[in-house]
Parts: sequence; structure tokens; C-alpha cells
Amino acid sequence: MSCQFLLYIFGTMLSSLPQEILEEIVRLFSSSNDIETLKTCSLVAWCFTYPTQQHLFSHIVIRGPQKGATVFPHVATSAYKLKCLVNMSPHIGSYVRYFEIFDMERQARDCDDWISRDEYLEDCLPLLDHLEAFVVRYQYGSVPGV
Repeated sequence: MSCQFLLYIFGTMLSSLPQEILEEIVRLFSSSNDIETLKTCSLVAWCFTYPTQQHLFSHIVIRGPQKGATVFPHVATSAYKLKCLVNMSPHIGSYVRYFEIFDMERQARDCDDWISRDEYLEDCLPLLDHLEAFVVRYQYGSVPGV
């Protein structure tokens, strides 16, 4: 028996289960924060794709560039990747409930604010139409001379 045939049979068996049971299986992995298993479930059978995506994309954190990195418009930033993902699969935008922008390398006196310059952040927000929380968080480094 080929591997593809076994996957087809397994997927057919899973898809015949009631949706409530499939969602409960996904909920078990989600409650234990088992991201790798959720990713695997989303690939096992089509019937798992949407329930796992709802959990995988419910909490999104966009991090700023590493200290000393330069952000150019053509570089694939986290916001750019999210925008591309939601453009390709628009339903994913409705799964995002918590959206956080986290600048972990910021200096207190640093005027180079990538958040205001990242054009893709502005493009992402209208695509996330079921947001319940929007957070911007900074982690300031030490200030010289203080």
C-alpha cells in the first residue's frame, strides 16, 4: 500500500467524524499549547485545517528588527509576511484575536522608530477584522549616562 493511499484512507475516516469531535481534538492540543502538533494536525486531513488555523493564528506577535539591522521596503519583515499570508488566505485574518507589536531592542533615546516606517503594519490592520486586543510594547535598553 502506498503512503498516499494510507493518508487518503485516514483523511476519509477523519472527515466522517462529527465536527464537534474534530474541534475537541484540536482544543486539547491548543490548551496544552502544543504548536507543533497543531501544525501537524493542520496537514493531516482537510477537516483539521480550519480548526487548527483558528488556534494557530489567534495570537500574533510582530517583532521589530534586531538591534543594528536596517529595514528596507523590500526586506521580508514580519508584518510583510503576515500581509502576504492574509492576502493569500483571507480567512486567516478573521482568526486573529490578539495582535501585538513588540520592539525588543529599542533604546530610550532612539529616534529610529521602525513601527512608524513599516508600511506593511498599516496594511495588515484592516485585514484583521475580529481583533479583540491590540498591544504595542517596548522593551527599553539601558540609557547611557543614567
